[in-house]
Amino acid sequence: MKKIISTLLVCFTTLVFTFAQAPSIFKYQSVVRDNSGNIISNQLVKFRITLLRGSITGTTSYIEQHTTATNQFGIANLEIGNGSSSIGNIDTIQWGRADYFIKVELDPTGSSGFTVMGTSQLLSVPYALYANTAGNVPKIIAGSSDGGLSPTVVTGSGFTVTHPATGTYDITFSSPFTTLPTIVANYQFVSSYPSGNFAAATPVIVYKTINGFRLITGGSGDLVDYRSFSFIAIGN
Repeated sequence: MKKIISTLLVCFTTLVFTFAQAPSIFKYQSVVRDNSGNIISNQLVKFRITLLRGSITGTTSYIEQHTTATNQFGIANLEIGNGSSSIGNIDTIQWGRADYFIKVELDPTGSSGFTVMGTSQLLSVPYALYANTAGNVPKIIAGSSDGGLSPTVVTGSGFTVTHPATGTYDITFSSPFTTLPTIVANYQFVSSYPSGNFAAATPVIVYKTINGFRLITGGSGDLVDYRSFSFIAIGN
């Protein structure tokens, strides 16, 4: 069976509720590729989502599964909180009391032979849910790019991406923040050969303003193109 990789390990969230009584649902979007980097399109796949409290090896607070089909671009769209849950209740999670991490597992056949795709901190959901309770919903811009020489926006909106130098990308917001935003990003790289396993790492953010930011996908000593990256910016 082909080993499948998910190129987006940062979760991009969209508030789909407007009242405190509404269900806690947020969106997750992933591009699914095989170990050769080829997009797997129009195929039924199955995800298992686990929310962990405190750390990447923390206490399991919630688990759910989703069966969905990728589109022609290999993109799978999930609504976390609206899947088939087996452990916990997402409505009872106290987002403001601890850090939470999301573990994503995938079976490309739509069965239950899951492979762990990665675990990353879930930042925007606590911000959004906590602020929504207080009546102060922050501005969120999130998305991803293929990291090419002429970079393409793969997911998200409200920003553009340019490539001024090797391994360097400028992200410009279509509508600026009023205050300096908090920005979290990661990028993908091949972590082992010849297996083709992919891992996520944190890029260097060279600078940020209310209008955008610059990041280096390989770090200051390892400038490499074609490393897909994703980010989320939170502010006002």
